[in-house]
Amino acid sequence: MVYDSHVQGAWTILRDRTVAQFGAPGGVGENEWVNHYVNMRRDWLATNPNPALHPTVYRMDSFLNLIQDSRYDLTLPFVLRGITIDCQCTPTSPGGNWSESRRRWRVRPGHLHRGAAISKTAGPQRRRHRGRHYSSI
Repeated sequence: MVYDSHVQGAWTILRDRTVAQFGAPGGVGENEWVNHYVNMRRDWLATNPNPALHPTVYRMDSFLNLIQDSRYDLTLPFVLRGITIDCQCTPTSPGGNWSESRRRWRVRPGHLHRGAAISKTAGPQRRRHRGRHYSSI
C-alpha cells in the first residue's frame, strides 16, 4: 500500500491527512490506521480534480478486499484481482520456480488501469519512470 502510494503519488499528503484525522499508527493500531488510510486514499482518487485518477480506485478496492479478509500480512496464498499469489510465483519461497531463466512478471507500460495486460519477460528489466529506475517485478 505504501509502495503503491509512492509510485502513484500523494503518499505524504494522504499520510499526513490520515494522521491528522485518526492519529498515528502507534496510537490507533497499525491495521486500523491502514484501513483509514486506504479508505481516505480511495475517496481522494474517486473525487480528485484529475479525472484520470478516478478509474484507479480499483487499486484501493483491492487493498480493501485484503483488509476485509484480515490479510494484512499477505501470508501466501492470497487472491488479488482474481489472481492467486502463491509460493510457486515467488523466487525466494520454497518451491519457487524462477531458477531456470529468472522470469519476471510485469505490467506493460501505459497499461496501469483496470484490466492491465500482464506479460512475462526473461532477465532483469529496468524501467525509467519520472527520472528514476524501477526494476520490473
